Parts: sequence; C-alpha cells; structure tokens
Amino acid sequence: MSQTACPPAGGLLDGPFSDWSERIAREAAIAAHIEKTVDVGFERIQSLPAEAECELFQEEFEKFAAFASSCGVSALPATGHTVALYMIDLLFNGASLDAIADAVAGIKFAHEMARQYLDWAPIDAALEFAMQEKECKADD
Repeated sequence: MSQTACPPAGGLLDGPFSDWSERIAREAAIAAHIEKTVDVGFERIQSLPAEAECELFQEEFEKFAAFASSCGVSALPATGHTVALYMIDLLFNGASLDAIADAVAGIKFAHEMARQYLDWAPIDAALEFAMQEKECKADD
C-alpha cells in the first residue's frame, strides 16, 4: 500500500492560497519536515566545488558586489540586468571571455548558496553580445 508523506502543516493542497502568510508557513513546515526526514545538509556539502574554486567564486562575487554598490544596486540578490551590465563593463575594460565566464560563475554560485533567483535572459544576451564583440575584434 502506498502512503503519501504529508508534512506536519497539513495534507495535500486543496487549491490556491488566499493568504500569503499561510503559504509561507506551509512552505516552512514542508522544509522543516524534509530537513528532519532526509540529510539535505550532507547533500549540499557534497555538491560544493573544490575549495580553490569556492575561493575564486568568492573573489569574483566580491568584485561584482563592489561594482553593484558603486551603481547603487543590490548584489545579492542581483537582477540579471545588473549582472549583464557588469559583464559588458568587464568586456569594454578588456576582460577575456574566460574572465567574464569566471565572474558570472562567481555570481551564480553566490545566488545558489543564498537560494536567490537570478534572471538568466539578460546574462545570456550579454554573453552573446560579448562573444560577437570578441569575434568582430578578432576579424579586424
């Protein structure tokens, strides 16, 4: 016989929530239930990159945070448009595509660790722009 693993906050959802605080409370109860049931912390630790890579990500994110601060915007969470602006700034200051990719990896990692959403459409568009710019310069 199959059994549904319901969190302590209640059973299966009956419909959309009319109250935001009720939704947040249910999500918190689900998270607490899962954290007690399975070893999520171990999985998070296992999924971390090597220490040297973590240090690179931290350095890259700190550079981005300084840039965001100079623009008067948030670094965490950042908008995809702010990250795209940073990428274009790096590009026009002579950064290689590898250096831009390292910067984006650091920003992505910081957002993942903080469980913050990052809009990738502007970032992908800026990367495409950077590749085209580098290609045009190589043709000259």
